[in-house]
Amino acid sequence: MQESVAGTVLVADDGCFHLDTEAGRRFVVWPVGTQQDGALVRLPDGRELGQGDPVSGRGWQLEAAEAIAAADGPDGYLATVIGFCADDGEPLAVLAEAAPV
Repeated sequence: MQESVAGTVLVADDGCFHLDTEAGRRFVVWPVGTQQDGALVRLPDGRELGQGDPVSGRGWQLEAAEAIAAADGPDGYLATVIGFCADDGEPLAVLAEAAPV
C-alpha cells in the first residue's frame, strides 16, 4: 500500500539521487516519466528538483531486496542501479508521485 513520503533531495557525487527522510537516507526511484538532467530531476509535470529541495509524494519505502524482487529480479536493471547507487543496506523510496514542497 502506498504511503506518504517526504524528505530533502540529496545528490551524491556519483550523480545518484537520495532522499533524507525522517526515517533516514533512502535511494530514490522517481515517478515514471521523470528525467534526470545532471544534478536536477524534471518531474513529469515539468517541475525540477535538485540538491536540498524539499519534496513530498506518495509511494513505498522498501528494503532493496524487496524492491528488486518486486521489479525484475537480481539480474535486472533495478538491481544494477541499486548496486551502483545505494549504500549497502540503504532502503529505497519508490515514488509513484512527487512534488516540490
